[in-house]
Amino acid sequence: MKWNKIFNYIFSFTVMVVALYYVFRYVSFKEVLEQLSYVRIWPLLLAVTSGITAVMIRAYRWRLILKDFNTISGVKLISPTFIGSVANLLPARLGEVYRAYILSTKERISFAAALSSIIVERLIDLLYLFILIGSIVFFKGAIPKKDLNVMGQMVNVHLAVISFSKFTMIIVFGILLFIIIVTLRPQNIRNIIIRITKKLSSIEKKILHFFDEMVQGLSLVRDIKSIIYVLGISIIVWVFFYLSYYFACIAFKIPNYITAAYLLLVYVGLFITLFPTPVFLGSFQLGCFVVLHHILNTDENIAAGYGIVLWVVSLIPLISIGISFIIKDNLNFHSIKEGIEDKSD
Repeated sequence: MKWNKIFNYIFSFTVMVVALYYVFRYVSFKEVLEQLSYVRIWPLLLAVTSGITAVMIRAYRWRLILKDFNTISGVKLISPTFIGSVANLLPARLGEVYRAYILSTKERISFAAALSSIIVERLIDLLYLFILIGSIVFFKGAIPKKDLNVMGQMVNVHLAVISFSKFTMIIVFGILLFIIIVTLRPQNIRNIIIRITKKLSSIEKKILHFFDEMVQGLSLVRDIKSIIYVLGISIIVWVFFYLSYYFACIAFKIPNYITAAYLLLVYVGLFITLFPTPVFLGSFQLGCFVVLHHILNTDENIAAGYGIVLWVVSLIPLISIGISFIIKDNLNFHSIKEGIEDKSD
C-alpha cells in the first residue's frame, strides 16, 4: 500500500472520530432517542426524495457536460452516479474516480475525458458553494463569533470559514483559468508538455495521450450557451439539496425552517468539502451541529439527532440503489480499483 493511501486512511479516520466526538461528547443518547420519537415521518420522506432527485438531476447535468459524446444518454449515467455513492464508503471519497472509470468501461469514452468532465462538474458546485458562503454574511449571526473548543484547542469559526473560502476560491479560480487556457490554447500547452517530458520518453506518449483525451472531455468550456444551461441545471440541483434540509427541519420541528435549511446547506457543504470523510460521516454531523446548536441555539440532543437521522435516511436509499446497479452490472470494487491503477500507470 502506498504511503499516500495510508495517509488518506489515517486522515479520514481521524477527522471522522474527532468530529463525531465533538458532536456527541455532551449528548445524552437517551434524550436523543426520546426526541426522535417526535419526528414527523412524512416530511422526512420528502427530505429523502428531494436528495435522491438532486442526484438524478446531477446525472442529467453530467450528460450535458458530456455533450460531445452523443452516444451517451442521460439514463446511462444514472448507474455510475449511484455506484459512485457506494464508492464514497471508501476513505478519501473515491466515488468520483470510480464513476469516471465505470463510464469509460461501459461507453465509448476515455477515462481521462470522463474524469475531466467530473472535474468541471465539481468546480461548478464549488463555485456555487462559495457564492452561498459569501451570502451568509447577510444573515445576522450566521457565522459564530465565539471560539469553539475542539479537542482542547480553541478554534475561531468565523476566521476559519472566511479564510477557507478565500483560500479555496483562489485554488478554484486557478484551476478554472488553467482549464480555459487548455481549452482555448491546447496546442500551446501540448508543446510545453513535450518540452518538459522530452527526456522521459517512457512516459511522454502516455502523458500526451491523457492530455489529448482530457481536452476532449473539456469540450463544454468552448460553448457559452451550454455553460449557461449547465449553470442553470446546477441551481436546480442545489435547490433540491436545500429542500432536503428544509423538509428535515420540518420533521424535527426546528423553528425558522427557511433560514435553518439555508444555513445547513452552506455549512454542511463547507464541512464535507473541508473534511473528506467516507460518506461524509462526521463532517456531515459536525456541520449540522454547528448550525443548529451553535448558531440557532437548538437543543444539542435535537441537533445531534438531526445530523444522524438525516444522514442515515439519505444514505440508505443511495447505497441500496448503488448496490443494485453493482449487482446488475456484475461489478466489484476490487476489479474497478485494479482497472483505475492500470489507467494511472
